[in-house]
Amino acid sequence: MITVGITMDPDATLAALRELIGLYNSGQATGADTDRIVDLSQALDEWFTRGGFLPAAWQKLNSTVTCPSCGQQHGGRDCDRMPQH
Repeated sequence: MITVGITMDPDATLAALRELIGLYNSGQATGADTDRIVDLSQALDEWFTRGGFLPAAWQKLNSTVTCPSCGQQHGGRDCDRMPQH
């Protein structure tokens, strides 16, 4: 849950989620850990919904796309030959 006046740190939130998910996947998570996963996931979703920026680890993944039609790098679907899905 996001509290008004609290600043979101998407990098710290993602790091905490990754650690908790590791515990969950190894069978070592407690009920409190799974509750925390839900809370952090909801907070991150609300952050994105309000226009917040991606965590740094995800920004690298979202930076460019290789167009299968022209072979050039684009920052999105800039090429008119790039297939639309």
